[in-house]
Amino acid sequence: MHYVLLFVIASLGHNVPTDEEEFVASAIRPSNGVEWCTMTVKVVDPDGRAIEGASVKPWALQIGNGHGPWNDELGSPRETVSGRDGESIVVYPKATNWGDGKLERVTSVSMIVNHPQFVSRNIHVNVPSSEKPLVPELTLKPGVRLRVAGVEPGTEKPLDHCHLFIENPDAGGQEFVREADGWLQSPPISEDRRRFRIIHAEPGRPPRFSQLVAWTPDDPASREQRLEVRAGTRVQGRISDDVARPIERGHVVAWCGSPIRKDDPDQGRTRPIMWLETAAIERDGTFVFESLPSGYLAQFYAFANDSISAQPTDAAYELCCKWFNVEPQKQFVFRYGQVLRIAGTKSALTLEMEPAGEVRVKCLGPEGRPVRGVTVSSWPNQFVVGAGSTVFCDRRSSLSRLGSVPPSYDWRDTSPYVAKTDAEGMAVIRNLPTGNQSFMASSDVWVSDEVRAEVVPGKRTESVIKLRRTP
Repeated sequence: MHYVLLFVIASLGHNVPTDEEEFVASAIRPSNGVEWCTMTVKVVDPDGRAIEGASVKPWALQIGNGHGPWNDELGSPRETVSGRDGESIVVYPKATNWGDGKLERVTSVSMIVNHPQFVSRNIHVNVPSSEKPLVPELTLKPGVRLRVAGVEPGTEKPLDHCHLFIENPDAGGQEFVREADGWLQSPPISEDRRRFRIIHAEPGRPPRFSQLVAWTPDDPASREQRLEVRAGTRVQGRISDDVARPIERGHVVAWCGSPIRKDDPDQGRTRPIMWLETAAIERDGTFVFESLPSGYLAQFYAFANDSISAQPTDAAYELCCKWFNVEPQKQFVFRYGQVLRIAGTKSALTLEMEPAGEVRVKCLGPEGRPVRGVTVSSWPNQFVVGAGSTVFCDRRSSLSRLGSVPPSYDWRDTSPYVAKTDAEGMAVIRNLPTGNQSFMASSDVWVSDEVRAEVVPGKRTESVIKLRRTP
């Protein structure tokens, strides 16, 4: 039997509307064995005045030493809106897990707070440690708005299908609003010097890009800009000849980043603007990126058949570190990208490849019988200089995220290292980098502990995962 744990945390004089009472009552009912809690937060401006109409939506949880997105098994997080007193009720689980079946107590909740007149924030709030804690205050700051328009070269009429890529975007994922005259107006933006460019992404056509420009809070004229958009660089590539043809499976991922210069007046605060794209590798080993942003530096990661892209040369890696103004800190646990400076209208490259390994994972139930339909995942690490680590060859694309900037995503949707077990309980994970790799299995019914297997280039390794039923 499961019991509901409910923290009612309210300040004096706070009256919960009838519809919100119903919301809370429905939100805390047990579902999938989850025990729910609530806490009240207060949204205020820098002077401590209550902000009405702010949306508060949880998106991630802290448990133990880990922090990650809201677990899908919990359902969608509940978004609430602050009342006249600025208060909003947040519903969160008492405990959760990262898919391994081990429940751990939630210690903090990450929330996106939005309001049309204030800068959005991503705020981490510690879970109340007693039944009568103070109501945490979430402070939003006023911002300024930016108006931009993408135009054809030599014209002034704003184009449709334009979006804006901005350095250090404020949390919240609020999209620019298209005005009646075709211009785009931003939600409130914090007053920091930032660089940005306009992306023209008309369906069925390669993206086009404006030049990279700066917006500064001390120059009101920079808050309204009309920028010409032009075709990017077409990159024609191929994988090295040591990979046998025809290529049956494979893709290339390009992480393209704007430069960070040492003489930048805001050095230390600026961040690269990253553009991501994925291209399939054809049977003859070629691939094409129709339009990547000219003036960027690209880091490429790939797999094809049973090979993966080789590590870059030391010179290429050092060039990448200079471009993004970071100290070289290469670590053997990461895969790094091969490097190309994107310039002009056309460019070409050949990706050097090396053998990868394969792991066949057998999933067995408590009685030792094979279990079909279980999802087995691995997550070999790649490192993107200027952006951090992620899953190797993760098939993300900036084009697919235009118009919506969610604070999180499920990496299993875009990872090539996810497979389901067959009738014999076997899942095959291919194109794995050399070394000790982790594996985990899960489904609606089954979970497992993390297991590790040693991957050997050009070889097949077998491993067994023992399943147990979800709590």
